[in-house]
Order: sequence, then C-alpha cells, then structure tokens
Amino acid sequence: MAIGTAIFIPIAHGETFNKIAEMRFLIGGGTTPEYRVTPVVISGLRDLHTRRLRLINIDDNDISLDKKGQLSIRWSKHLIDGLRLCRQNGWLPHIVIGNRVPKFLGIRKSDGRYVGPSSWVRYDQYVEGLVKYVVLTWGFKHSEWEVGNEMDVAKFNWLADADTSQLNDEKLFTAYMTLYAHTSSVLSKFRKEHPAITLTVGGPAASPYGVFRPNGGWLMWFVEAVSSRKLACDFVSFHLYGNSGALEEYGRVIMATQSLIKQKGRTAHIAVTEWGANWRSNVKANSTPIAGAFTFALMNFLNDHHVSDAIFLVATAFPGMTGSVFYTSSLQDPLSYQKTYYMIAADLIARMTGDSLSCTTTAKDVGCIAAAKTRYLRVYLWEYRRDTSKLLEILNSRKQPVQVDIPSDQRWKIVSVQRNGVLEDAMALRVLRVEQGRNGLRLSAGIRSGDFLLITMKAVQ
Repeated sequence: MAIGTAIFIPIAHGETFNKIAEMRFLIGGGTTPEYRVTPVVISGLRDLHTRRLRLINIDDNDISLDKKGQLSIRWSKHLIDGLRLCRQNGWLPHIVIGNRVPKFLGIRKSDGRYVGPSSWVRYDQYVEGLVKYVVLTWGFKHSEWEVGNEMDVAKFNWLADADTSQLNDEKLFTAYMTLYAHTSSVLSKFRKEHPAITLTVGGPAASPYGVFRPNGGWLMWFVEAVSSRKLACDFVSFHLYGNSGALEEYGRVIMATQSLIKQKGRTAHIAVTEWGANWRSNVKANSTPIAGAFTFALMNFLNDHHVSDAIFLVATAFPGMTGSVFYTSSLQDPLSYQKTYYMIAADLIARMTGDSLSCTTTAKDVGCIAAAKTRYLRVYLWEYRRDTSKLLEILNSRKQPVQVDIPSDQRWKIVSVQRNGVLEDAMALRVLRVEQGRNGLRLSAGIRSGDFLLITMKAVQ
C-alpha cells in the first residue's frame, strides 16, 4: 500500500487566503509519536488532520558485513513500527537520518561517544540501503528526509572527532555539511533513478541556539553552503521554542533566510520541525494554559510569515481523559509532563471551520482569529508574550479587559465560552459583552496572561 502524493499539499497564500484553514494545516502538519500510541491517540491525530510522522532515533540498526563484504542491515523495530503506523494511517514518513552514527559504522571514543563514520563509502551504502528500504520495500511514493538533528550543539554532533569543549561553530558546521553533502548526494542519485518517486531532503534541523548564532546563524550558513556547492535542498529546517527567543526574533531570522533563498535562486521552504513553549521536559510552563496560548501565538505567527510546514513534538494519550485531547511527553521520560494544553489548543484550531473574518484587539499581547459558518461565529483570543513561559505567577494576575472588533452586519449573542479548553459557567458569561456598532461587532472580555479563550456566538434573527 503506497502513500499518495496528495497528502502534503501546502495551501497557497493569496487574496482568498483563509487563516483558519492554514492554521488547521499547520496543526496537522505532523508529530513525533515515538510510537507509544493507542487507538485513542490515533483517532485524535486523525481529527487533527495529521498528514505525517517524524521518525527520529531510527539509526540504531544492526549492521554487519555479508560474505561478499556488503552491508547486511537488520532494521530496528523502532523504524519498522514507525513505518507501519504511516502505512496503516496513510501518513507520510518524515525521516530524520543521521541523528547518530550506527555503532558498526562508528568509532568508539574513550568517553563512550561514537564518532565517525569509519568509512564514508560504507555510510553512503547505509543511506542508500535505508532509502531503498523505505521507498521500495515499504512502497512509500512520497517521503521527507531531514539530515541530522541539532548538530549545532556539540554533544549531538557525532562527526566532529574532538573533545566537545574544543568545538566551535565553524568546526561543527563544517562537520555537519560533510554529512549533508554525502546524504543529499545519495538521495539525489536515487530520485534521478526513480522519477516517479517524490522524495524531499533538507536540514540543518538547527536548535534555537544555532538559529541565533552571530553572523547569520546556521540557517543562513546552510543556505549559502548548499547554494555554493549546488546540493539538493527542498526545505530549511529549525526548532522553535518559546523560552529560547521571542517570536519577533524568530521572525527576523525567517525573513532573512527566505530572502537569501530567493536571492540564491533556490525554491526551498522554511520548515519548523520541532516546536513548543519550552524545550525543557520538566518545566511548569509546559503543564499550564501557557502552552496552549503559545500554540495559538505560534500558529498565527507562522501563518503571518508564510511558513506552512510545522511538526509538533511527541503526542501521547491525555491521562484520565477520553477523546482527542493530548499532552506532549518528553522523549527521555514520558511521565515528566503531568499535563499540558498544547493539544487542547491544537484540537480547538483543528476543529474550527468557516470563513475567516478580520479581527483586531485593543491589547498588545492579545491575539485573535475569527471564523463564521452558517449561523455561528467563533472567536479565539489568547494572551502570550515571551516572559509568559517563565513567570508562572502571572497566571494568578487579574484579568485585563480587552476589546475585539470584527466587521459584521449581523447581530450576535454569546452561547458558550471555553477558557483553556474548559467550558465556562453561566456566571462567567456575564463578564462578556457584545455590542453592535456602526463599524461592526465589538466584543468585550477579560483575559489573563497565558489564557486562551474560544467564544461561540449565534446569529440573532
């Protein structure tokens, strides 16, 4: 059973652009399940319109040489389980290759690290074997290949054969580009030999640390390198976390990279292949509505910066709840999160349908999206700023009043309000006001830092 190429079709930006549709697309862009999934999780991911799985940590394969001196590879259960999930659910595999060196192809250092590879000829054969296994053996007609993972961080860069304390940006990036050149060349050769196959390749999967390095950072260096060396590159990827930089700072890097891509005559797009409020696995910010407010802020931000490719981290069933509500869990310790609101916010966005309406708010840090369908109008409000993910005590602060203006000739009444995924009671509704003025609808509400609200209104005859 092959995956069709229609799974991943970016929504075009234009005059008829629907912000709700684009945000749904971003939420459904993909996830990293780490394969601790249940039927509830699978059902929920379908509801979120998931189109692909990010398969990482798949390089731990059992490799040996056969009697002819060729590589003999027994593929890991982790890889097989991930590919099986993709095939069963019609999802596209987004494969992170080169996250680590297979031990057979590496050199063990005195500190226990494996560096390498011991032979580039052998490593190229390994890459070729993996792509043939995914595409030819499993029959995936469309796959994505991301080379490496956060190799701007010394301890993750297995190609740099030196004490990690001695590694600088230049050495780390040079080592990474050697890996990228070999991998992309093998993949380019394969897709030339198989023109009916859609296979995309990109990198550098930079951490926020690499994104904000001086003199352009890893994204700019990467675009320069693939362009000067004429290497295949379909996407430029990085990881975005709220505690590592303000969205405005990420925005400046994205726009500069997009400009450089255009200047170099390339067609690669920007891909956010990990995102979250805070990259640390044990911080409280990931277990509060802040994570949901960040989700709304990020989706709106990516939308405004014409980024239509995003993958959220691990999704696992939400403890004690049914349906398609999720929490994200650490790859190292799935119990390190108690609960978080990433997937509650994602679920709300994914379920929102209708035509986008413009809306403006009176508060600087409050965002808004609105959509109307048949006789109902749904409005999302969220409050997020960078310090929100650090200052948890502000969650107890007083609600600030905010006014939302939506151009609409129709009269509306409020029928329900969800605050942070929970339905508000009738008393809470009394603090909200709807006024119909000369310029349209004005909605008055109260919102705390880190809140996200869904206000549903019905047309009045």
